[in-house]
Amino acid sequence: MLERLVLAAIKMRGAAVALLAMLLVAGVYAGATLSIDAMPDVSPVQVSVLTPTGGLSAQEAESTISIPIENALNGIPGQVELRSLADAGVCSVTVVFREGTNPYFARQLVLERLRGIEKELPMSAGVPTLAPL
Repeated sequence: MLERLVLAAIKMRGAAVALLAMLLVAGVYAGATLSIDAMPDVSPVQVSVLTPTGGLSAQEAESTISIPIENALNGIPGQVELRSLADAGVCSVTVVFREGTNPYFARQLVLERLRGIEKELPMSAGVPTLAPL
């Protein structure tokens, strides 16, 4: 069977090359119009707020930096999860948003809430900043 196919392709070189060209064009067209990514981004939309603790211990940083930031960020529209981590050098508060949320809109919502509580944080703490996308 395979031998006959090879012999037919040798005898009809023009048809074989034309068929190959058509398959190549169809493959390129299908790849260009594919609506999904080959490597989709499956991570949720999340915004992380990083705040230097300014020499506070982890427990002090949690009570004076993380908790006020968590309270300010709680209840943001589209929020799915809110988690924090206080360490000796930095406090990290992460807000996870519903799938399909525009990441720039989510960052704007978080930034608006942060600007309202900067004065409530201790003087030794740094300015809360958003982590990169």
